[in-house]
Amino acid sequence: MPAPTSKRYAPIKLLSIETEGFSYFSRQDILIHEGLTGLIGENGSGKTTFLNMVRVLFGAVRFDNDHSLRTFFEREDIFEIYIIGKFDNNFNPNCNIQPFEHIGKKNNIVSIICRLQLNDPTVKRNYIIYDGDFDLDKDMKNNLRWLEVKQYLSQMEEIGISSALIRAFSLNQGNTEEVLKKNEEDLAEYLLDICGEQERIDNFRKVKTEVIRQKQQFSALSEQKNMEEAHVQRLQERIERCKQILLREQTKEKFKFDLPIALVIESREKFEKAKVKLQESEITLKELVDSIQSLQEKERLSQDTYSALETGYKKNLQDLNSLYDEKSKSDTDLAILDKDVTEIEKFLSEYGEVKPISESQLEKQKAADESLYLEAFTQFKEVEKNKKYIEETIQRLDQNGSIEYPTEVQRMITKLKECEVEHLLVADYIDILDEKWREAIEALIGPERFTITVSEDHIVKVMKWAQELKYPYWISPFKSIKFTVSADSILQKVKILDERISGYLEKFRDYMISETMEKGWNWVKKGKNSILNTPYPYKIISRGGRFIKSNGKYCGKEAFHAQLKDAQQQLDVLLPSYNSFKDKMEQAKLNYDKTLEMIEIQKNVRMIPNKQAIHEKLIIKQKNTQEHLSKIQNQLNEEQKKQNVLFTQLDSLRGEIGKVQGQIEEKQKHKESIVIDIRQQEQFVHESHQNYVHALEGLSAEQKSLANNEEYTADLSPSAYYKTEIESLTQTINVLRNITKSDFIAPGEEKRLIGLEQKYKHHQKLVQNHIKEIKRVQIELSKLEEKHKIAEQEYHMMVEQVFSKIKKSLEDLSKISNIKADLRAFHIGEERWKVDYRIAFHGKELQSYRVKAGLSGGQKVIASLLLTFAAVKSDGALSFMILDEPFAHLDQERINVAGEFLKKTGVQFLIAMPYSENIKLLMPWVNMIINFRPKRVNEEVAPPITYGVVNDEYLRKRSVI
Repeated sequence: MPAPTSKRYAPIKLLSIETEGFSYFSRQDILIHEGLTGLIGENGSGKTTFLNMVRVLFGAVRFDNDHSLRTFFEREDIFEIYIIGKFDNNFNPNCNIQPFEHIGKKNNIVSIICRLQLNDPTVKRNYIIYDGDFDLDKDMKNNLRWLEVKQYLSQMEEIGISSALIRAFSLNQGNTEEVLKKNEEDLAEYLLDICGEQERIDNFRKVKTEVIRQKQQFSALSEQKNMEEAHVQRLQERIERCKQILLREQTKEKFKFDLPIALVIESREKFEKAKVKLQESEITLKELVDSIQSLQEKERLSQDTYSALETGYKKNLQDLNSLYDEKSKSDTDLAILDKDVTEIEKFLSEYGEVKPISESQLEKQKAADESLYLEAFTQFKEVEKNKKYIEETIQRLDQNGSIEYPTEVQRMITKLKECEVEHLLVADYIDILDEKWREAIEALIGPERFTITVSEDHIVKVMKWAQELKYPYWISPFKSIKFTVSADSILQKVKILDERISGYLEKFRDYMISETMEKGWNWVKKGKNSILNTPYPYKIISRGGRFIKSNGKYCGKEAFHAQLKDAQQQLDVLLPSYNSFKDKMEQAKLNYDKTLEMIEIQKNVRMIPNKQAIHEKLIIKQKNTQEHLSKIQNQLNEEQKKQNVLFTQLDSLRGEIGKVQGQIEEKQKHKESIVIDIRQQEQFVHESHQNYVHALEGLSAEQKSLANNEEYTADLSPSAYYKTEIESLTQTINVLRNITKSDFIAPGEEKRLIGLEQKYKHHQKLVQNHIKEIKRVQIELSKLEEKHKIAEQEYHMMVEQVFSKIKKSLEDLSKISNIKADLRAFHIGEERWKVDYRIAFHGKELQSYRVKAGLSGGQKVIASLLLTFAAVKSDGALSFMILDEPFAHLDQERINVAGEFLKKTGVQFLIAMPYSENIKLLMPWVNMIINFRPKRVNEEVAPPITYGVVNDEYLRKRSVI
């Protein structure tokens, strides 16, 4: 296999492809971009068929979707198909040659024409490599020299389109990273399918097939020899079996003669023994019957005694149960009496010494204490309610962290926010700069703090809302006024945060700050107003002065802290009163509870005479019950002693009766067993006698004579021995006759031994002939194995060269793409190899493709394509490749990663992709798109192929649109 170099081949670039009659395509010259051309269309629109057409043009023998050359003749009136591919043959300065220069083509365009001719069911394929721009209508009239497929592929290899590239068209389609799912051995086979030297592979496999054939022939001859040897062996064994059968048949006949005599002798002896045994059993039966009768009489007497004792025992149990019931009732009565006595004695002890008090006096005390308690309770609840309100206010302020306005203001503000009306609450947009003056300023401004200002556009609408909500403060339009403030004005202590409320504060600019009442009146004399903050807020105007109160603090962002501080101060002031009222209420409650308790005690004191009378009656009844219980207990003791005596007697007698019954039962069983035994023995005696008579009648005169000969019968074996031996001999003879179904010795055949011995000699001669033939085949097989060894060595060298070149090509391609990659091959059997493909992205360490979680989806696609491209490039140039939906399962990010890799390779790609409206966004790296549409049912051909919008400029340069 020639070693390609980077300068040997110039890149092959397909400019356009034209077809006439191929499948359902209309006649059309389709431009192909020199970079990445995307084939877009819905399923069934013809993308894969178009790629199959490219495969046919390049000489492929395998096609996608189970197509063959015959299936491309879709239309009934088409018998010839033409495919014209036009290639760029301009001089390449990098390689210093034209791409087709090696096969003598000099024009700037070289056309390759493929012709398919249908002669059903076969299809003939041939090619022309035309030096120039081929016109199908005009140039077909010229005298053309067509090339056979083998000649065409040979010329294509001269310009760098290797058989590896052609095979890769078929091997590397669909789900691209499926390559990485192969195991190491399958991956090696995949690479060899792409770029292995097919001639060497075929030669090695041919020699290997011949070796297998010779081995099979040798095996067949050996099998025949073994079969003849086995047949000779079977004949020899058959002769020996016949001899064994004859010997055993003679022995069997002797045993059959002695067997009836042995049976007569045994039956006679058995009959005599049975008669003796029967007599012995009848004597034993009589003795057992006498013994059973004696035991049964003893049992009857004991049963009578037991019945009398049992009657007395039952009477005793009835008496005891009556006494126990009476005792249980008396115990219950006594327990109730004890409880009643104890309770009355406790009552008398508790209230007997208490001094009686007038009931009217206690009722008066109760009414007075109840009145004091209700008064204290009412006062406490009022203070507690105030305390709870202040605490809730503090809690809300802490939680909300903002000023808490009056309820009316909150409702109005909520309404404005819900209706999205811009508004300003005056209090929100005033900051008080001096907290010492807060109380005075808030008191001075008063209700004006809750004036809500809005734009003129909303004023009427908002006033209507305010009327509905009964808002008690002003709704006013925005009012911006610029005015000056003197240094002593109260407005110096205020910062206005939005000038749109300034007009409503202007009226306070003439209120001057004063520390004393005298200074304040002096300001009035000067025509101004004045305000004091100590010790309490006080307003002075021309008519005089009055105290003013703020009713809460709401102005500015610091008002929240002021509100919180005021609430805490109120709580601190209220707590002493709260604790005092609480103590007063608890004391009043305690006094009231004591009076109620005293009333209850006096009720019990008035019941003492009645309780004393009841106590005396209960004591008498308690004593009588105790005496009755003592009498019952004495009777119980007597009855229990009587019961113990009766129980002991019954138990003893029960044991004696059980023992006698056991003896009777045992003897009865023995008797039944002997009776059954006697019946069986009588039957056996009868049968033994019949057997003896029957056996004797079956003897011949000679056998009867020998049966009475004591000397002859002394040497006889038991009949069982003869039966066993006859059966054993019969089985042995049958085994010797039936060792195999094909070698059966029929009865009587064992006597014909001469014919078997002649057949044995004939088969011995056949065995010798087979041995000579096997030796000849062994010599030929040794020569073939040597030839196989040489072919295997050449095959191994070729494989090692292939993997070495793939490794180098892989390293070169990975450098272009800024990827690290490595390939190691291992020989694991006669024609079995495995490879370990390692790859790394982004400067990481190399790791095996078998690491499952090592690569992302996009990286797996790149790794698969990189390995396939390296295999193709190792056998020639890599300048053109087709891919059928290699990224169908990837997301946009991973598709772009793989696409950028393809772009870096500099290879011209035809890529079929699933239909997408966003294809330009999905694959920005595609240079040009051609669109496919499916053929309609009522049309003969599919719609023309159109161009996408990815690279309109390229099409304009090519003067197509």
